[in-house]
Amino acid sequence: MYTGVDAICWVPDITEWVRVVAELLKSGGQFYIIEGHPMRWSVSDEDRGDQIVIEWPYFELAGPQG
Repeated sequence: MYTGVDAICWVPDITEWVRVVAELLKSGGQFYIIEGHPMRWSVSDEDRGDQIVIEWPYFELAGPQG
């Protein structure tokens, strides 16, 4: 079972959500989850040593970026 990136913040009742996941997961099955903060989309992918470089806007803009 898999959940998409950053899906948890949209779940209104996390306890109920986890209960449903446990109910649907086969015995011995695996559940994959990846979560993070949307700030990561603003940070450059380039390795700049110990620097964190904000390359993209954090807030949505009217047009496409990149």
